[in-house]
Amino acid sequence: MSATKQSQAISLANELIGLAGQLQSVNFTSSNLSQRYGNQGTQGVLNALPTCALNADGTLGAADVAPVAGNPIDTRVVIGLNRACTAQQIIAVKNIMNEFIAFMSNAAVVTKDRSGPTDVILGG
Repeated sequence: MSATKQSQAISLANELIGLAGQLQSVNFTSSNLSQRYGNQGTQGVLNALPTCALNADGTLGAADVAPVAGNPIDTRVVIGLNRACTAQQIIAVKNIMNEFIAFMSNAAVVTKDRSGPTDVILGG
């Protein structure tokens, strides 16, 4: 049985309804994370974590004597972090999250590329 324009429209409408639920869930989760981020002083902790240089092949290199903002957090020392990334990259994703919360609450949001930080932190 071939799809009619009506069945295609209904299918698409159902997908959009599902997306609305996902957006609502992301908004709730984002609000919760944002509150915990601020309450727990997360940015200061991230900035103080041990970092290391990167080797030319992208592997983790020598440990830094003191944390370096542009260097990745040393996952050889910091156990439990899912991916070697910089504190700045994590903060960039946190800022996207805050802008999403603002967007969902009808606050002003600045137009800019938000896929860059997520692509970088996820290696995409």
